[in-house]
Amino acid sequence: MDRYRGHLPGRLTAVDTSAEQPCFEHDLRFEADSISHRLSSRRSDVSRKRNLALLLARASGVRRLLFLDDDVAVPDRGDVRRATGGLDQGFTTVGLPVGQFPDHSVVCHAHRLAGGAQDGFIGAGALLVDPQRITSFFPDIYNEDWLFILDEVAAGAVATVGRAV
Repeated sequence: MDRYRGHLPGRLTAVDTSAEQPCFEHDLRFEADSISHRLSSRRSDVSRKRNLALLLARASGVRRLLFLDDDVAVPDRGDVRRATGGLDQGFTTVGLPVGQFPDHSVVCHAHRLAGGAQDGFIGAGALLVDPQRITSFFPDIYNEDWLFILDEVAAGAVATVGRAV
């Protein structure tokens, strides 16, 4: 968060969701978590953290919410400004494609190893959304971010700007 402080307009807020904060592990539960836990043994807190951010943003009237993973950077900070402009133009979601990222799915790795071209993709690792206009949530399953934006993609409400690494 410090790498963007002073370079972007607005307020930056960090919320500690570590194990030392027991309310995030036990008291704050989403219905989506209980459904997925019955179907899968996957245990990750990423969806919960992202849903918490959406909840707080929606409740407080925030119009621009940037999801940026701790292992992702936006080399040109102007890309974040341009992404906010996409929200102003009517898009509900603007992604910064993440290129050269080792976390592609197994299918993407196989495609690349077989000689296919693997381009960057957008996901919640570098994603700007308008929480007041998007009604989706992050289900606690693999590729939850792609499912989060699925309806927005179908509606033509997703744009891409710049890049992230």
